[in-house]
Amino acid sequence: MKCRHSFLIVVLFSLLPLCVEGADSTFVKSGEQAFKVEAQKGVNSLFNSSSYAGLGLVGTGLCVKSYKRNFREMRNRSFPSFKTTVDDYIQYAPLLATWGLNLSGVQGKSSFKRLAVSNVSSALIMAALVNGIKYTVREMRPDDTSPNSFPSGHTATAFMAATILHKEYGATKSYWYSVAGYSLAAATGVCRVLNNRHWVSDVLVGAGIGIVSVELGYFLSDLILKDKNSKKNSKKAKIGY
Repeated sequence: MKCRHSFLIVVLFSLLPLCVEGADSTFVKSGEQAFKVEAQKGVNSLFNSSSYAGLGLVGTGLCVKSYKRNFREMRNRSFPSFKTTVDDYIQYAPLLATWGLNLSGVQGKSSFKRLAVSNVSSALIMAALVNGIKYTVREMRPDDTSPNSFPSGHTATAFMAATILHKEYGATKSYWYSVAGYSLAAATGVCRVLNNRHWVSDVLVGAGIGIVSVELGYFLSDLILKDKNSKKNSKKAKIGY
């Protein structure tokens, strides 16, 4: 039992760099304040706490890569027969929540058009990075089923989805959206390890790629749309919307 608890603590602690998000100054108490903050920022910057959190996760994953078998031994001792398919579904939950809120009329950071462009851009960047690395590195999965373990696509998708939810609603409405999104993303990563489908390093790097892909996606969407949405939010802020 002690070994089992230790394993969970190590895996969850490895995901803590994402909590840098919680320190983001855009976590404000009202939608009006959030619009003012966003209006002052202008074009989405690549250099912010989210980007640093993503890069931190990638760095952490690379650092623990040489210890991946130690983590797997802990997993095998603690949860030798663990099996679930929940990670196949919860990876998409934050993104479904984002679009559900947007389509139901809940005002987020972006207009429908900008959210769509940002979402598609982020997904394409994430897929290109994950698959490009997977089929270049060709690392065998811990269960020896296929040579496409590094990095974790499920985890990258989950953290991409959680970061979009954070940017759209966690940073403008309530930090609880961010807490929920990143909790589901972290759970996805943990399940990938416990299912013996990924090494811990795969999950950490995948999480980082997911976060950074969103920052790149939003930056690209601002260039494509010429930051029209920020101008819209700026006007709303001026009239106390």
